[in-house]
Amino acid sequence: MKLDISPKECIVSYGTDNRFDMGRKTIDDGFFDEVLRQGTYFYKVENPYYETYTGTYVLNSSSSEQKINLHPAYGMLRIESEPSGADIYLDGAAQPIGRTPYTTNRLLKGMHRIQLYKEDYYGYSTEYEVFPDGAETIVPTIQLKPQFGWVTCQCEDTEALLTVTDAAGNVMGKGKTGLQLKLNSKGNYKLESSKLSHASQSVEIQGGTNIEGKNSMVMVGVPLPLYGLLEISTEPTRADVFIDGKKMGTSTFLGKILVGEHSVELQKEGYQPMKLSVNIGKDECVVLNQTLKVGPLTKRITLTTLNGYLKLDGEVLTYSQSWTGELEIGRKFKVTSHAREANYKEGELEITITENGLSCFNVPAPSFMGGELTIQSKGYYVVAIQTNDGNSVKSVSIPRSNIQMPIGRYVATIRGNDQRKECKRSFSIKQGKKTVITMNPTEKQSKNREPEPILVRIPTFLDLGTMNGSFSYGLGTGLGVGGYNNLFNMDLLLSLLVVDSTVGFKLTAYPSFNIFKTQNYYNKTVHLNIGPYYEYNGLSSFFGIRLGFGWHFSDFSVGFSYGTKDIFAFDFRMRVNMHLFRV
Repeated sequence: MKLDISPKECIVSYGTDNRFDMGRKTIDDGFFDEVLRQGTYFYKVENPYYETYTGTYVLNSSSSEQKINLHPAYGMLRIESEPSGADIYLDGAAQPIGRTPYTTNRLLKGMHRIQLYKEDYYGYSTEYEVFPDGAETIVPTIQLKPQFGWVTCQCEDTEALLTVTDAAGNVMGKGKTGLQLKLNSKGNYKLESSKLSHASQSVEIQGGTNIEGKNSMVMVGVPLPLYGLLEISTEPTRADVFIDGKKMGTSTFLGKILVGEHSVELQKEGYQPMKLSVNIGKDECVVLNQTLKVGPLTKRITLTTLNGYLKLDGEVLTYSQSWTGELEIGRKFKVTSHAREANYKEGELEITITENGLSCFNVPAPSFMGGELTIQSKGYYVVAIQTNDGNSVKSVSIPRSNIQMPIGRYVATIRGNDQRKECKRSFSIKQGKKTVITMNPTEKQSKNREPEPILVRIPTFLDLGTMNGSFSYGLGTGLGVGGYNNLFNMDLLLSLLVVDSTVGFKLTAYPSFNIFKTQNYYNKTVHLNIGPYYEYNGLSSFFGIRLGFGWHFSDFSVGFSYGTKDIFAFDFRMRVNMHLFRV
């Protein structure tokens, strides 16, 4: 008996009657093969996710393989929610099968319970039927109901710290006025404002419909200041009283002070300053009776520098460029200024504090330990500067002047390319001196250098000049052979010419010779050429000489010509060449 079954995984039971008493066989490749005697047999094919199939098989010499396709008994569900990310529980399972959006595995036909849970949203439960078609069914998007609201916390004291806690005392958020929190509506909360040396204020935030699905605002009262009294008397009297660095008056002193720790300083000329710490309690009066000790006189001094930071007798005084403070009268001090970069020498100043002397001192700024470098060049290059032992210092574009360099010996290098040799210069930098070097890479020489190609080009030009004393101007174009790298050039030019409002034409034949040429860093040819030329303007013929100067594709030239009937002309020509091809 031969059966070809789809799906491949199934259980086949078979026998001579509906009891299928001959055997039960599990297959995973879709093929059932069994050797039996001729006769009629009954069989049953089972798969958990497909409908059970029963049939008969007549086995004789002409029997053939039967093909069986089981009908699906399952489907799949596509579950989506708004918002997404909800945990999906199926048929009361203890663990979620996934999060929305999600497509389930195969589910047996029939009704299935779907439950969705997401933090700060109400749970959702529904039943949905799965059809036995083996296909995916999309469940309509489930709208989750929010169980939260946005609460904005406000306080008129913008410096107060705002804290929100839940009923168990857990902190939900901290910040200043304008603090915005997402709170679950199933709980109640407390908003508290607090500030150092102040009594905290609080307000309840009720949950439920007060905040659910809303943007609400809650105002809390400002923290209330708590005060105590501080009384200070000194011997001698009339000492300056500073509390937390702020002058509050002179002794004897009595004042209302915020509760908490405070620093107190007593100062009087001719006596040693006294520093104290005092703790003020609410509605408490703290009394200080102090006797000042005679000590060295001090004077308020200001020290400034133009750059860096200051040290006093080797100890850092300030990391800024200015300091003001008390220094002892009669003592000598050494003040130095220091740069934050290397290669600078500290500035020094010795000062003696006198009672009637200076109270402001300017400390020399740190001085750079080096000199200035200037690199001259006829072209524009990039040069690498290294120390003698090969350590890289910097790269600069040249020509360049007034480059700040530390003292030492260096090597400057212009890297070579296809047209230029590598150029090196050694130089030294001395303190406060200017060093000037010149770097002009020379063109490489080659014995097998190929000849320069001949250019075919279209010149376009503008003529301005005079003809027999009359002003003339014109526009023209033409055809030229020979480039600026070639010794000989030939141009044939045609232009419209205007003389005394009369419009005509001019035909020019202009052979020229390049008597000088060079190339700059960008390989642009600079040339000087000269040559005779012939012109015909429809009435007269002219012979003359022209001198031109050009840079790359542009050309500037002047010409003087003399023609028939004692006619002469002088003009200035500006020309631009468009290269067509090389030969």
